[in-house]
Parts: sequence; C-alpha cells; structure tokens
Amino acid sequence: MLEKLSKLHNDTRDKVRISLWLVAIWYTLICLYNIVGELSLLSRTPFVPLTILDDYVTFTPAFVFGYSLMFFLPLVTLFFSLYKNITPRDLITFYFSQIFLLLSCYVFYLLFPSTASSIIVDLSSYPETFATWSVGILYQLGVPYNAFPSYHVAPIILTLLFIYKKAPRYFWLLSPIMFVPIIATVFIKYHFVLDIVGGIGFGALAYYFFYVPLSNLLNKRNY
Repeated sequence: MLEKLSKLHNDTRDKVRISLWLVAIWYTLICLYNIVGELSLLSRTPFVPLTILDDYVTFTPAFVFGYSLMFFLPLVTLFFSLYKNITPRDLITFYFSQIFLLLSCYVFYLLFPSTASSIIVDLSSYPETFATWSVGILYQLGVPYNAFPSYHVAPIILTLLFIYKKAPRYFWLLSPIMFVPIIATVFIKYHFVLDIVGGIGFGALAYYFFYVPLSNLLNKRNY
C-alpha cells in the first residue's frame, strides 16, 4: 500500500477517492459502537465517572441540535480533499489516525466499561418539547455505556489539531463550531464532565503519538 501511496499525486480526484473509501470504513466501524457497549458489560460492572462538577451542569435539551453536528464530522472531513496544502499522504495519515483512535476507545471501553450520564436523567420530569423528544430518541439509539473517554469529543480534538497543522487559517474559524457538540454532550446529559476530559486527552494522544509519528515516518521514507 505504501508503494501505491508514493505514486499518488496531489490530485483532487485521487484525494476525493481516498477520502470516500476511508470515511466509509470510519462510519462502518462507528456502527459497532453499541455492540462494543453491550460486550463491555460481560467483563465487569461499569463504573460511573460522576464528579461534583456534574452537579453544576443544568440539563438543557435545546443543546441536542448542537450535539447532532457530531454525526456529520466524518462527512465534513471530505472537504479536506479540496484543500491544496493537504496531500493524499496527509489524508491517509489523518484517517488512519481516526480509525486508530476509534479502535483504541473500543479497547478501553471493553477493559474499563463505564456508564453515560443519561442513566440518571428522567425525561418525564421535563416539559414535552421537540428538543426533549429528540434527546429521548438519542438516548434510545445509543447504549448508556462507552462513556469514558467520550468518543463524541476525541475525534473532534484530533481533527482540530490536524486542521491547526495543515490549514491554520481555518482553525480559528472552525474551532467555535466544532466545540459546540463538545459542550452539548454535557448539557444534554449524554456525558459526564470527566468523560469530556478523557475525550480531549485521547484525541490529543492519538494526534501526538500516532498521527505525528506516522506522518514523520512517511515523510522520512518519501512516500
């Protein structure tokens, strides 16, 4: 595969093709999220990453709309293929890093299962609004496990660090938008505060200990 990589040119068609394939793999692996959550319960009783900080977070259903932006993150990254400064090698390294991050989170979930904060929310005690209904649907779609570290946060951090490296002029423009789902995960009580901290840490670790070394390796070998 590395030999084929060396033959790729900084052509938009090549980059779009690479991105489409790797985003498809990324989404496919994300679909295993609930299965991993159920399997994690077979090993041990999940821990609850609740801290005193969570007492100061008010459940705000309206944030569900900001949270929904997370589902489009892999699709949004397709636009990287249109940016001249991002090469096919950059794209492959980035997507491999995202896949590595996801698999790392899965391994952590299986070894150290945890519960999501959604288990402590009684939606019936809140006014029936479209936002509250949407949060209820969201709770039903996902298992109340795989909480720490938050995978809703980790890939965003990795993506932001990649943007800062390869397209710094867009970093400050996109950062406020990409931080919306991070904040939203707390306010719709899908994650505890500690989950967010863990997600930030895992995202940063994936960047500095996987993306950067892999990128340096490919550059050194001139692939």
